[in-house]
Amino acid sequence: MIQEFKHQGNVLAFAQYGDPQGYPIIVHHGLVGSIENPALLPWSSKLKGISLLFIARPGYGRSPFFILKDYAQWGSVVDSLLKQLHIQDFDTLGMSAGAPYSYALGYFFPTRVKRIHIYSGLPWLEDKEILHSYPKEKKVEAFYDFVRSSTLEEVGKFLYQEYIAPLPKNLKESKDFVDSTQQGCISMAQEAKLQSSPWGFNLQAIAQPVFLQHSLVDQEVPWEAVAKTVQKLQDGHLETLENSPHVDTESLSTFFEKTFYRINHQAI
Repeated sequence: MIQEFKHQGNVLAFAQYGDPQGYPIIVHHGLVGSIENPALLPWSSKLKGISLLFIARPGYGRSPFFILKDYAQWGSVVDSLLKQLHIQDFDTLGMSAGAPYSYALGYFFPTRVKRIHIYSGLPWLEDKEILHSYPKEKKVEAFYDFVRSSTLEEVGKFLYQEYIAPLPKNLKESKDFVDSTQQGCISMAQEAKLQSSPWGFNLQAIAQPVFLQHSLVDQEVPWEAVAKTVQKLQDGHLETLENSPHVDTESLSTFFEKTFYRINHQAI
């Protein structure tokens, strides 16, 4: 069921799956995603003692667009939801481009976030050594230079033309893509802006255990960049997959199951 919470005059959407009274995990989808993805529904019957909370970030799905100056600001946004639901302690999970949001919560709530779980997550790109781990042919630095010097509208138009328009019609009409590309891809454009800017906090200050899973052959986010990110963490644990794509149903399901196991068994 889609619900709402208020933050500084904005009404954001969120969805809850599993046990409403269970231990909460705040989940962040990637660059393309929806909190109303039908693929999430089967998890509801498997979640005993776990409550998954998915928040539609600004401009995604039913959440109105508003500017985030950096990832650190996300903590105050989520705090409004925590107060509404009377949540004290929780875990957070970030997938791909959703990873910095989970790190931000770990920084903003140093005692309340107990564990951070990262699946195929974006590395700490403001560290130049980590950024340089991307292959030169990816032209990541040139892309972020373009993003920093362009308007949200220009970035959104570029993302649509380069990455969305060539996709098959059935994929573009899926809930994930519909919720991510509305208003000229403005939500995705803001994601690119945030990725190309300082995060607003020092990743090295995060003291909670961070559990990461990443593929050695990931073509979107190089394993080397993630391995260097783990070295910056105080308590990072990286599980390397030998031959998986950036995102796939099997590896994601396995990651969720391991996450639930850690929480239920307090395995740190």
